[in-house]
Amino acid sequence: MTDKVYQAGESYSYPLIIKKLLITPIIYSPDKEIVYRDKVRFTYRTLYEQIN
Repeated sequence: MTDKVYQAGESYSYPLIIKKLLITPIIYSPDKEIVYRDKVRFTYRTLYEQIN
């Protein structure tokens, strides 16, 4: 997978499906935090475990 940065209005070379959007950060940065309104914090790894 390449590290291409897409610009507004430019299409992706693959379909944007939910599974792809969730799996990519688990592969590349599983310990990066997701922060929601400074109230909820968890990692992509934790999100993946909760979903599965």
